[in-house]
Amino acid sequence: LRRRGLLLGGENTLETLLACDRVVFDKTGTLTLGRLRRRSVVPTPGQDPAVALSVAASLEAHGNHPIASAFQDVQAGSALQDVEVVPGRGIRGRLDGARVAIGSPRFVGETCGDTGAPPAGTGHWIVLAGERGPLAWIELEDSPRGDAAETVSALQGRGLVTELLTGDPSDAGPALASELGLDESRHGVSPEGKLAHIRDLQQRGHRVTVVGDGLN
Repeated sequence: LRRRGLLLGGENTLETLLACDRVVFDKTGTLTLGRLRRRSVVPTPGQDPAVALSVAASLEAHGNHPIASAFQDVQAGSALQDVEVVPGRGIRGRLDGARVAIGSPRFVGETCGDTGAPPAGTGHWIVLAGERGPLAWIELEDSPRGDAAETVSALQGRGLVTELLTGDPSDAGPALASELGLDESRHGVSPEGKLAHIRDLQQRGHRVTVVGDGLN
């Protein structure tokens, strides 16, 4: 297993895997390549999209989620203060003393006020906002791993239930689950919510294998 790049933690790992009846997958970087790209930028009225992207890049420069890679080609703007990275939700800070945030609508709404609904589209939408409201909606896209559908099918062929559990609140999660043929899908789930869901499955008698990168 080590020669194949797999490290086992715990002496009963293989025995436990034999009893597994459900496999729960994260989305970004697990079932997908994790090479996020910007599909579109929709500034709010009166906002300069170039300025919005610069602020977004400044925030994402502090992130370690694959989302940050979608802004590597953008020149970051002014230095930010009081930056806080909240895993699985977004990044916030202050620009010239004013609050700014990027991430899921719920997270950004808690920092900067109601963001409204994202534009139509099946991509992964995140929102950038300041104290006066949203500055821009940014649609990201990713691609499934080449062997993702085959892996899901092989697990189902062994009698395992497959499930997607992602923090992405957009329609991208359900669309990917449908494309790959997963049995169940939950999206817009916080890191704490993911843990609670896994514990609930275990309390109901399931033996669960969780597959992800561990960031969230």
